[in-house]
Amino acid sequence: MTFKNKKIKILIIAILSIPIIHFAFYFTTKSIVKAEQSVNPKATMYYIHANVVSTLWIENIHKFLFIDYDSKLMSPLLSLVDTLFEEGDKYIKPNNAEDGVWWFLTYAYIYNINVASRKDNSMDIYKLPKDKEMSLRYKLADYIIKIGNHGVKGVEFGKYESSAMHAFFATHFAEIDHNKHYKGKSENARIYAFWHDDKMYHKRIATYKAYIKFVDHDKFLEGWRLYSFKNILGRVMYFVKRDIELVNGRYTIDCNNRYIGEFFEKLQNLVSAIRSKHSDSIPNRIAKETFKNMRGDLVILDALENTCEKYKKKAHEMRILLNKIKGD
Repeated sequence: MTFKNKKIKILIIAILSIPIIHFAFYFTTKSIVKAEQSVNPKATMYYIHANVVSTLWIENIHKFLFIDYDSKLMSPLLSLVDTLFEEGDKYIKPNNAEDGVWWFLTYAYIYNINVASRKDNSMDIYKLPKDKEMSLRYKLADYIIKIGNHGVKGVEFGKYESSAMHAFFATHFAEIDHNKHYKGKSENARIYAFWHDDKMYHKRIATYKAYIKFVDHDKFLEGWRLYSFKNILGRVMYFVKRDIELVNGRYTIDCNNRYIGEFFEKLQNLVSAIRSKHSDSIPNRIAKETFKNMRGDLVILDALENTCEKYKKKAHEMRILLNKIKGD
């Protein structure tokens, strides 16, 4: 056999092996999630195929051939994943959040959602054009609401339902580049537009309620506890900071904001979780790392001390504690 014929034979074998490998992974995934229990079998079938194309082919091509997700070579495979997933969406029941977890398993790595090992920025959710990024944020919000209010029926995802919920919640609420997403002649005007985005505000309230509901019965919360408490506190801070203003160099706040009580509660929960998990000695490395980027908490405490007599003492005590934790 000539060298040319050998190459052709190898190529033919490689091409023929693709469907064999694909279906081997398909049936393995089907077995793992107990797809025979699915309440919407057609949806589950399409989602599994989409997931196999994504995790088996796209991710490995990206990792080992160093091809970016947004390259033309990836486009046919990404289109196939989208088509398969959209077919699954046609058959999913409205009170079943199976689609949300499949989306996480299929797309999270591609969009760099809560992926520590991703180094490149191709199709990173925060690097996408503003309309695409915001569309994805709202998609994640809808999945959070669906998972929190309905849960997954039929198939069994185990810890991945929890992973999807925590990652989606963190990403939907992640800091938004107001210069990218909001209009205004000045930076202050764009910041103002962000804080007065009512559509975003009401969507975040709905996701917060769904997330809290989910956390209450999350069997896998232990691995996410500190992460979850920090997530929750950050979201409550957002609700409170909407009512903060800077007047004559001093922060003021509407003392009737309904989330002020929750702010103190969630802040104390996070502090207690850090202490119970590590030690009562403060400052410590974990505590410092946890609070490192959370300067908004002190802004809120400033506003409460300056404006609200009923919160003044509590805010002052919490400020002393946080400064001690941060090592300031």
